Parts: sequence; C-alpha cells; structure tokens
Amino acid sequence: MTSSSFGHLVGLHGRLLEGHGNGEIW
Repeated sequence: MTSSSFGHLVGLHGRLLEGHGNGEIW
C-alpha cells in the first residue's frame, strides 16, 4: 500500500471516528 493510499484511508477513518467521538485514527 502506498503512503498516499494509506493517508487517504487514515483521513477517512479519522473523520468517521471523530463523528463517533473516538480520538483514535483507526
């Protein structure tokens, strides 16, 4: 997995988790 894809996935997971009130990126 490339760093770009990894960063994109982390960004998506981060936003979803933030919406659920979770501070973790995963």
